[in-house]
Amino acid sequence: MVKRRGPRSKRARELQNQRSLLVDAVVVFGIVVSLGLIAVSVALNFRMGLRSADTELDGKLYGAGAACGDCLKAIAPFMMSWGLRHGDVLSAAAAVALFGICTSFSFVSSLGFAAEHRSSKAGTAQAQVDGYGDVRKERKRIEDALAFQGPQRSVREVQDEIAFRLKQRVWAGGQAVGVLSDNCAVDRKSTRAACEEVAKLKVELAASNEVQRLTAALQHPSLQSPEHVTPLTSDAQVDALAGVFGLVTDAVKKEHIGLALSILLACFIEVGSGVGLFMVTTPWRAKEVEAAKTLSVPKKVLGHVDTYMLARIEPGEDLLSVKVLHEDYARWCLSINAVAYTEAEFSKRLDVLAAEAGIATTTRAQRPYLVDVRLAGVAKGDMA
Repeated sequence: MVKRRGPRSKRARELQNQRSLLVDAVVVFGIVVSLGLIAVSVALNFRMGLRSADTELDGKLYGAGAACGDCLKAIAPFMMSWGLRHGDVLSAAAAVALFGICTSFSFVSSLGFAAEHRSSKAGTAQAQVDGYGDVRKERKRIEDALAFQGPQRSVREVQDEIAFRLKQRVWAGGQAVGVLSDNCAVDRKSTRAACEEVAKLKVELAASNEVQRLTAALQHPSLQSPEHVTPLTSDAQVDALAGVFGLVTDAVKKEHIGLALSILLACFIEVGSGVGLFMVTTPWRAKEVEAAKTLSVPKKVLGHVDTYMLARIEPGEDLLSVKVLHEDYARWCLSINAVAYTEAEFSKRLDVLAAEAGIATTTRAQRPYLVDVRLAGVAKGDMA
């Protein structure tokens, strides 16, 4: 059995060390995350303080003060715990007051930021919704105009036909229509019929140009199909939660849900930055408390018999048994937080010291006694 205790004890120590390392890693990770939340909260307080002043200098002062107060908020739980542990009520009360004031101000700042962000997001989404409605109207107008124009030949085809008509000759060996009529600008009897055809083609050319312009406008990126446009919603998270609450009750409105989400975000930031660092360092502080308790427990030492004799035994006329002396010795050791020897060991050491000090000993009924001594503070005859 003895040989098997070594490996088990070693294995237990290894497991304990592994657990300790894991706890330290989790604490360090928690500290990093908590510091990140504190940094976010400090930045939000600085921004809100910066916006609350009329001048740039005042804004920077307000922002710096709010940021410093937010840092004190993270330290306040440690000060409160220290004050309670050491009985410093004033320090603990000051820490509570500081934590409450800083948390309240920081909570309002975070809530304002969350509400402002959500309002800005809703405004942007509404602008996109309005823009989408305008896009749909413009697309409908262009599509109606194209439907009114109907199918048309391409601009190039119509232009080629006009050029062909103008190059035709009036009679065999005569001049071309375009040359004789100055491209149908001059009314001549011989070119009148040809120019009427050219005029009709120019009307068709105008219609072809309009169709080409409308088609190009319809293909512009700003007038693309609805699947490329932002969905018709101002806040998808609010809409989803509204749908969930709508299954239970109709009393909860989207405005209430948006406010609740803003409050939840502010609480998340402030609770995390305020007590997160205190919470994640709990294992380390617990170790410190245990170590302090271990150090505060006084170490017990052996109650030396010679010290006891100097403190309790005086010259006198009593006859004291070793048993009575050992009982008094045990009480003396308890009073000084010492460990007493057993009666046999006490008797052995007492005999040696009595011989050195010249104290006579005797035996009665097989019980050893010291002769002509008494206990300090005890009257004659009170001890057997």
